[in-house]
Amino acid sequence: PPDVERAFETRLGQALLLLKQLVAKHPDVPDFLAFEARVHHKLGSFYQQTARWADAERSFRDAIACHGRLLEQFPDTPYYSVWMATYRFALADVLTRRGQPAAARKELEETIAALQAQLKQKPELNSPHDLLALGYSHLERILRQTGEKAQADEAARNAQMERDSARHSP
Repeated sequence: PPDVERAFETRLGQALLLLKQLVAKHPDVPDFLAFEARVHHKLGSFYQQTARWADAERSFRDAIACHGRLLEQFPDTPYYSVWMATYRFALADVLTRRGQPAAARKELEETIAALQAQLKQKPELNSPHDLLALGYSHLERILRQTGEKAQADEAARNAQMERDSARHSP
């Protein structure tokens, strides 16, 4: 219902204002910036569900910008990279829906490369395998849409390989 949607959007907007104030007042507290990025992501997901694609794209880009600052401050915190991948995959989905497959593909390929680098540094992590499977599945879909069958087949194989790795990890 429109009333519920407006109330939800208003509450998330209020949360963002509060978080921006907290980040400005306490720039050394990483949780505030992480929460700000998550609220942008939640808002983007809301816009995505209501087919407000331009608003969704803006919110996901805001989440990525916030989280990028967090990653600059704390590059060795693995779950920050996982959240960043989540935000970038959401952006890629919106870009695809907005008819921008080249931009979506670039976002996916860069994110997949970043996750692979993280796995090389910390092979004990399991969550990147799940995200890599998701990223490769999204990439496969885009490649099929653009008629790149061989690359799409390779992305499908990579997605399956990552799903298998996730199942076999401790």
